[in-house]
Amino acid sequence: MTRSSLIEECYQLSASALKRSIARCGNASGAIIDDQLTLLNGKNELTVNYWLEMENGEPVVTLGAPNREPQKISLLTLGTPFAGTRYYFECPDCLRRCDKLYLSPEARGFKCQQHFTYGLTTINRQSPYGQYIYQLSRKAKVMDKREAINRIWYAGSYTRRYCSLLKMAARAGMVDYVKDTMKIWEEVQAIKAH
Repeated sequence: MTRSSLIEECYQLSASALKRSIARCGNASGAIIDDQLTLLNGKNELTVNYWLEMENGEPVVTLGAPNREPQKISLLTLGTPFAGTRYYFECPDCLRRCDKLYLSPEARGFKCQQHFTYGLTTINRQSPYGQYIYQLSRKAKVMDKREAINRIWYAGSYTRRYCSLLKMAARAGMVDYVKDTMKIWEEVQAIKAH
């Protein structure tokens, strides 16, 4: 028995990635736009060629992924409340309207999320285990953000980015870290005053 692919293993294609090409195709009547997209699957990349044309006033995209037959997919156009336009794919298998299409590494064509299973699950934050996992993820987010900040001190004070990091750390329960940082701040201010 073969298991269905996890959605996290699939390459994702968003309809918004084609928005500029659709506008170019609509402005030039009868034009066929051809270009490439790079889709991500975790750390792997897949370059997909596509051809976009208008059929009966609606955009149609033909996707050519490596080692797969070209696949023709219709796009649906819907108006937004503020005179904008939003585009959706029509799933080739189930004809559902969807914002993203997925391509598993072993599949022959793009499909909507209904055809895949999720490997990640939601966590019940009311349970003790869920609260623990939630706190760990918040602390990990603080550490990742700290890694991205190059400069924490400028012109005698903490930078705005670092101050927002301190607020995030306080909300994540890293009280000792925030206290130590504020202690350093107070010592610097005392040295400046003398």
